[in-house]
Amino acid sequence: MLGTAISVALWLLLLYLQSWIALPEFDIAPGWRWFFGLLFGIDALVAIIWAHRSLDHRRTDGEQLVVTGPYALLRHPMYAAVLWNGTAVTAFGLGSWLVLVAVVPLHLIWVWLVRLEEAQLAARYGAAYEAYSADTGQFFPRWESLKKTIRAGRSKNSE
Repeated sequence: MLGTAISVALWLLLLYLQSWIALPEFDIAPGWRWFFGLLFGIDALVAIIWAHRSLDHRRTDGEQLVVTGPYALLRHPMYAAVLWNGTAVTAFGLGSWLVLVAVVPLHLIWVWLVRLEEAQLAARYGAAYEAYSADTGQFFPRWESLKKTIRAGRSKNSE
């Protein structure tokens, strides 16, 4: 929640700054801007719903580390949706290069914000979480987790 509030505050601050300094807007047709904004918005919505459903399914099974669904690719898929897709939707929707470039410092802020949560998960799940975090990216998939997910999908399809 704090990360979302910080992200929105930074986006608003940058949009305000952009109105003061003459920075060019995106030089693409408004239809394409809306298309990309909608695309990233739908992607964020799908990621958040998918992650939430993955968590709900596991809650009925007891207390265990969730490593399926989007969690097979990212340790924080809902946060990633806000960070990456929220920034893209805001940037494309409002045509702001400044907001788009803000994803770099926002990423660093989010990394700092989740360190306590990750420490709690490591304390709770021990070696299982350490192995999971070694293979799985925080907000962006690692190559190894992508390969593992693709292999698992192929195994399911061949059965």
